[in-house]
Amino acid sequence: MANQQRIASILNAMHQAYGDLIAAQQGPVDPGLRQELARIATGAKRCMAELGAAHQAAATDLAAKQQHAAKLEVANKQRIDAQRQKLASPQAAPCPAPAINPKLGALLSSELLARQAPVGEPPQQSDTSGGVLDGWEWSTRDLRPFTAQ
Repeated sequence: MANQQRIASILNAMHQAYGDLIAAQQGPVDPGLRQELARIATGAKRCMAELGAAHQAAATDLAAKQQHAAKLEVANKQRIDAQRQKLASPQAAPCPAPAINPKLGALLSSELLARQAPVGEPPQQSDTSGGVLDGWEWSTRDLRPFTAQ
């Protein structure tokens, strides 16, 4: 807003200077000076017209941007309100789990427990001078010590 007031005051000052140039041009002056005053007055008039048009275009552009910003603000407020309402609305209770068949539960638990049971003998300390993992048969699932045949 301050820029618009400054531009308006500049345009007013230029308009007054233009009026002074026209008044001086019409008074009793030398023809060469009159011609120079006419040239300066024409340039000042052209500058005022360009500044006025640019000022008007900038004001129109600013108004359009302000309207667009206001529309976006309203849309954002609506989106925020919708999200708040969505979060504030009571959530639906989760679906209850289906009833468990006791026989199926027993079968599943016995199978899971059977998988946890150790297979074969527990590993024993190797009596070789190598590492801890030396001397074991790795090709079978039981992991028992390798015996030479």
